[in-house]
Amino acid sequence: MALVCGGDPVLFGLAALASHHAAWGLREGGDEDGGKGSPSFRIFPGVSAAQGAACSLGPYYTNGLCMISLSDYLQDWGSVARAMERASESGLSVALYNPVSRDREGKLGEVRRVFQGRTALVCRDVSRPGERVAEIPAEELSSDQVDMRSLIVFPGGCCSKGKDGVWRDMRGYASEINVRPGSGGASTGCGLPPRCAAAGENGSRLEGVDILDGIGRVDVLILGGTGEGREAAERLISLGLKVAVSVAFDTGLHVVPPGAFALVGRRSADDWAEVMGRLLPLGLRAAVDCAHPFAEEARRHFRTAAEELKIPLIRISRPVDVPEGAVPVMSYGEMAQGLLELTAPGDTVFLSFGVRGLPRVVPVLKGGGRYVLARLLPTVESLEAAKAAGLTPKEILCSWGPMGYDWEVGILKGCGAKAVGAKGSGDASGVTDKLRACGELGIPLLLLCPPNDPGLSLEEGVRETLKILGY
Repeated sequence: MALVCGGDPVLFGLAALASHHAAWGLREGGDEDGGKGSPSFRIFPGVSAAQGAACSLGPYYTNGLCMISLSDYLQDWGSVARAMERASESGLSVALYNPVSRDREGKLGEVRRVFQGRTALVCRDVSRPGERVAEIPAEELSSDQVDMRSLIVFPGGCCSKGKDGVWRDMRGYASEINVRPGSGGASTGCGLPPRCAAAGENGSRLEGVDILDGIGRVDVLILGGTGEGREAAERLISLGLKVAVSVAFDTGLHVVPPGAFALVGRRSADDWAEVMGRLLPLGLRAAVDCAHPFAEEARRHFRTAAEELKIPLIRISRPVDVPEGAVPVMSYGEMAQGLLELTAPGDTVFLSFGVRGLPRVVPVLKGGGRYVLARLLPTVESLEAAKAAGLTPKEILCSWGPMGYDWEVGILKGCGAKAVGAKGSGDASGVTDKLRACGELGIPLLLLCPPNDPGLSLEEGVRETLKILGY
């Protein structure tokens, strides 16, 4: 059997199919020495277009890369669209292959929707003579700009385009951080406390400039990192207001909309007082708390600084209801006891509530003879906290954000989970998918209820903010 496949035959190629037929040929009468009926098969992996594109674009996937085929010949389009949604939410760079001719405009319409606000790099004839790259806003992608020789790349949230035209995915190495002359120590070069950085209006990091020069004017500061924070910022920006949005990590930059300035890093109350104090001369007139329902400490520090500087504060809270079929618990201690009561020694319990509660839950479960698998964000801080709570590498699963119903079912079935512990953070955190998956597998889902979180709805919060600003 002979097979020729360009590029990387394993990626969207025929290697798996050829391997399958080769294996069946051997099973149906061949021998291990390659006798009659045993086709010869060998894979020679090549360089994929996404890797080759880095020669022209720059190192745009240092933090990771999602690669998706837009072809729906062998899988339904709904699966492709869901994969794009998850990839976009991940904050990683994304490469889209095979913009096939069948309903190409309809498919690109979905691409425009999913990646709106991001820059599309259309690479044609990657690693071939005549290779060229077009930089296009996602909203302007059209069928006459792409064909089967095109690769569409969306740089991730940590990517920025340098003055030399090179796209770089910054990972967070100490040497990436500038030292300002005369500062006497390490600094992000933007006038913010350590571990903080500013990003420009396209979501890229501003390095080597003072925040006073980089931002210019700020009307509203949003404690974000959530979908609510992104939507609130989008509405305010649409009215011509200048908005700064804070996220804890670079990976949260995907929820900072175009036109907003991003402040990256965790902060104490004193850090926030310094940041807000620097923004006041730039026109800061309101602070909006759109943080996650369980981010109590972050919200407290933000509120303390705003009150100290007498900056009007608006709290926008996410509506959270424990869905029917889930078991509500009010504390991590109650979560641990509930999981013990609903399982037996030797059972596996899947935990999906972050790291803060692990020290309260993991020792109790292990002490009761349960096996534990915990889903965490893939950050150094999360992994260190998990280790301190008593988890081993084999008991840790890393992923960014909610992954969808199919993923939940696959993971729970694969690990043989007999119960799940999660946070009741609303549908935005994937609670509905978790509940559906648990229902299908017939296992209980325990949800930690969020603390009392009085605040305004998104509509009310935006309206109140505009009222404070005189709109």
